[in-house]
Amino acid sequence: MVGLIDKLQRNKQFREIVCHLREGMNCAVNGLWGSSASFFIAAVANERVRITRAVPKVLLVVSGIEEAQEDTEDLNTFFHGHASLFPASENIFLDDFEDEDDTPARRLQILNRMLHGDIHADDKLDIVVAPIQSLLQPVPSSRSISENVLRIQKNREYPLEKLIAWLQEHHYRLTCQVENAGEYALRGGIVDIFPFASDVPCRIEYFGDEIESIRRFHVESQLSERELDACQILSHDKIYRTMSRTQGTFPSEGGVKEERKLAEKGDCPGDSPIRSEHEKTSLLTYLSKDTWIVLKEPARIEDRARRALDGMDDKEALFKTDEIFRLFSAFKKIALSKLPLASNNGDYTFQVKSVDNFPQHIQEITSELGKVIEANDRTVVFCNNKAEEQRFQEIISSSDMNDNGRFALRIGHLSRGFQFSDIRVAFLAHHEIFHRYQQRRESKKPVHARALDSFLDLKKGDYVVHIKPRHRTFFGYGNTGR
Repeated sequence: MVGLIDKLQRNKQFREIVCHLREGMNCAVNGLWGSSASFFIAAVANERVRITRAVPKVLLVVSGIEEAQEDTEDLNTFFHGHASLFPASENIFLDDFEDEDDTPARRLQILNRMLHGDIHADDKLDIVVAPIQSLLQPVPSSRSISENVLRIQKNREYPLEKLIAWLQEHHYRLTCQVENAGEYALRGGIVDIFPFASDVPCRIEYFGDEIESIRRFHVESQLSERELDACQILSHDKIYRTMSRTQGTFPSEGGVKEERKLAEKGDCPGDSPIRSEHEKTSLLTYLSKDTWIVLKEPARIEDRARRALDGMDDKEALFKTDEIFRLFSAFKKIALSKLPLASNNGDYTFQVKSVDNFPQHIQEITSELGKVIEANDRTVVFCNNKAEEQRFQEIISSSDMNDNGRFALRIGHLSRGFQFSDIRVAFLAHHEIFHRYQQRRESKKPVHARALDSFLDLKKGDYVVHIKPRHRTFFGYGNTGR
């Protein structure tokens, strides 16, 4: 994809857009149909990687939760491993976090990476995708995160007893084998920890009081994967419980600017006068001043935000739409629209066509695909898996598509195909070509588990399945009296 992104970056209109933004001017980009908006944003982020250290480089704001999920997948197709979703939580002020899904942890992971970086992750946080619903919800302050994160470094002294005390104080559970976030296990001088808001556990090995090694390891195989110089351990529930007690009014304009400076440093001193303990914090205060904000269909974003607030009972716990848009004004912005509107001063329009009108019959599909390939310098079809790619290859095997060097098959997600006429490039989606549309369902994070080695592993209060089709609760062992 890098070569095709370069092709867009060399486009004259794209260069003008980037120059305008660097000079501090906002701009509007029209005509971005289908997933071409994600392709454009990937090119912008790729450009920014070379010139700024801001994390993230781009914040993409969209009007819906499902749209945000699709755009995140599209962005990672065009710019692999550089986009992350900042999800909206159904309830971020719960007292019992065991009954909530992993959304609060995923939000916290993004915030922590923006503050301190993420030494556990293999991907880059260059693009954050946020539905407007997630921006209406306050987030923990940088101070509360900094006060509840423990950074462990290799070749430094940090006594094992002190580490265990910290884990217990912050409600990590001792288990015989680490499988889920919030658990730790002990084996002599080795501590396995699965930090909250992390995708992978880490293994810390001691030599006396000194940390000899830190390694990532695989949950299922329990085998080490790679060495780390350090690891970060967060207290998930303490951060959010502090937040639930201190939610309140929106900060002043000056407070927002100061909070952003502290967020960039990853520090928020206890005697800071900028924010009282009763003020709410926005994700936008975590952004660097060099971050560019992309608003995809701004009018629809504003309308969806107001409708979302109208349906809420406790509006005081959330930000108002005007407050969020006031924060937007502190950043350089790109407004995207799929309609090719008339260009005003500072507006740009790309020539993008939809490609979702393929016929039903296989022979006609091949013919139509040939026309698309002929009209463009490069055509890429994205298949969801290897089986689809193989089947597609069989269908076109009798044609000369593979011989002209202008056609390629790739495995990846693409929501909606498009032809980018300005650079003569077409991206097609397998499901659109063959009219195979499926209802989207968000995949749940798998919960790792293992079978009991012995009945002695049962604890009071555990749920068990009886031989009859009913659930029971285990209360302990005893004689049956026989």
